[in-house]
Amino acid sequence: MKPYNIFVFIILCKDFFILETDAISYTTFLEREQKKHGDLLKTTDIEELKKHCQDNNLPTNGKEIIMFLHSAMFNVDKALQYMISNYQYRNKIPEFFKPKNPFSEEMKEVQKTMSFSIVSRSNAEVHIYSQLKNTNYKNFKFIPTIKYLFMVIEYIIETQGTVENFIFTFNTKGIGLWHIGRIQKNIAIELLNFLKGSLPIRIKGIYIVNAGKLTSAFLYSLINLMPNNVTKKVKEKVQFFNQKDIFKHVPKNSIPSEMNGQGKSYITLSDETYNEICEWFLEKKK
Repeated sequence: MKPYNIFVFIILCKDFFILETDAISYTTFLEREQKKHGDLLKTTDIEELKKHCQDNNLPTNGKEIIMFLHSAMFNVDKALQYMISNYQYRNKIPEFFKPKNPFSEEMKEVQKTMSFSIVSRSNAEVHIYSQLKNTNYKNFKFIPTIKYLFMVIEYIIETQGTVENFIFTFNTKGIGLWHIGRIQKNIAIELLNFLKGSLPIRIKGIYIVNAGKLTSAFLYSLINLMPNNVTKKVKEKVQFFNQKDIFKHVPKNSIPSEMNGQGKSYITLSDETYNEICEWFLEKKK
């Protein structure tokens, strides 16, 4: 591995970990992942990354290292780059990474306003669907909404471990000018930079459905403000579809009934996902 002389300013605090996992031991987590990936997941690579994490003051635990290795296609150099980038962004946009409690008033308000539903899951693929429940722009808060999404991702990582592909479908029906006005543009750009290569998951696609001209123009303006090398990678992930064309990319049984899919109502799916997260949270606290 190439030597890294990188100083990373990080708040050394457990609140900034991705996996706050006491429910599953590291040994159990490792055994589960070795069954999935066989020789691709090498303990020597994990130990090498642990040493480099110490050298770079990265408070990364063993479970996170496994997730980053998988995200980096088991390339040790790339995994370390992802981890360094991850913690740099956690320092730049800490609003999204504060401790998350599904029972907090903040998260309850998001759950009432926005649906985040795990519509399908397996080791091969996880599909998360999102749509406004309450279209009143006064109830929409950008930062808590993203925190809620990250809470859903953390829950999947904890319970599912590595997944080959993540798909995010965002139905933008009901989003208008006043919603967009509540999104802090500079923070949104940093968030897109973070998503392109700093999450310990493999993102297959971010699908935007039913986007009007205003929403599409806003999202394109964000992407075009990013560095050119980043813009290309993000554009490969973010795709816009109408309600009919989305079925060419995701199965009908993973799309809610309101979009002519074969799944349950997105309201029901959102409540089921929230209840799962609450149970998980309580189990961790035992």
